[in-house]
Amino acid sequence: MSIAIAPVPDDLLALGSLLVLNADNQRRITYCNAALQDTSGYQRGELLGRPLAMLDHPEMPQELRRDLWAALEAGDTWSAVVQQRCKNGRGYWVLATAAPLRDAQPEVRFVIAHARPTPEAVRAAQKLYAAMRRGTTLWQEAAACSLIGDTVARYQRRV
Repeated sequence: MSIAIAPVPDDLLALGSLLVLNADNQRRITYCNAALQDTSGYQRGELLGRPLAMLDHPEMPQELRRDLWAALEAGDTWSAVVQQRCKNGRGYWVLATAAPLRDAQPEVRFVIAHARPTPEAVRAAQKLYAAMRRGTTLWQEAAACSLIGDTVARYQRRV
């Protein structure tokens, strides 16, 4: 069975851009930098206090969000290539890295940074996530991309 892979858009997240946000224990956004606002199309007031999931692209497997929060709540750092959604509905791909803030104030518990992934990492993630949505596996293709290797390993342990 062949998988249709959409072209990788490269016009939303400029090389060298770093999108940063913080989230609290209730998974609400407590901080966002200007680069995140510019890329997503949301104003600061539209993001603060809102669920982090508002930025999730609908095609992303729910297992990724569960994996993210399980890792953070265990005190681990999490990283994966994921697709986010702009206010206008358009998607953009990022290499997301999230970490718990160990000695943080109670209202800021997690920090998440997004950088631009390579086109190869996006294509590997697209294949993996399509397989996850179908309930099948494409571990050989996914394992070829080290940027999503941690996600693959965690998902394999669950199935």
